[in-house]
Amino acid sequence: MESVGPDGVTLALESTPLTKFLYPFDFTLLVNYNLEGNKAAISLTVINEGDKPMPFSFGYHPTSCFRSENVDFDIKCATCSENAKGEQPAAPEKITLTRKEGADNTIRLLTGVQFPMTFTDKGNGHKVTVDADETFDKGVLWQQDAENFVCMEPGTAGPTASTKRASTRCWTSMRP
Repeated sequence: MESVGPDGVTLALESTPLTKFLYPFDFTLLVNYNLEGNKAAISLTVINEGDKPMPFSFGYHPTSCFRSENVDFDIKCATCSENAKGEQPAAPEKITLTRKEGADNTIRLLTGVQFPMTFTDKGNGHKVTVDADETFDKGVLWQQDAENFVCMEPGTAGPTASTKRASTRCWTSMRP
């Protein structure tokens, strides 16, 4: 824990021999959680402590207790598909989560996301808004059908990003 205040906390993660075994870079990651009225604000600071460029990517995992069939999604994006393979189709005007026959989950992979993304429970009117800065241009919308939740995840990389693809558009690279 880096610091604690009346409305928030900052957590720190520094590279160790174990992290360097999995991710061979010297870094410090600061994650700040703050309560601002009825909002939870999360900010990240990444510091490259090494002497070579460091590829990295982020995604958040906000989840709400809504069933997809009872949710109205207000999401603007360029593409929307059910898998990351091949050419991605243009996003429809209205995005929905409908499960394919025999599937145990429902997913939409989004690119060119224009934040904020909002979803509203049509039954009780509760609304959740996920906002992000221009660094985040991708998103995943999904529901595990056995569960009673919907998840909207903003991200800086697609679901297939890996350290082997560090030079592709899926990663941000920070110079020392």
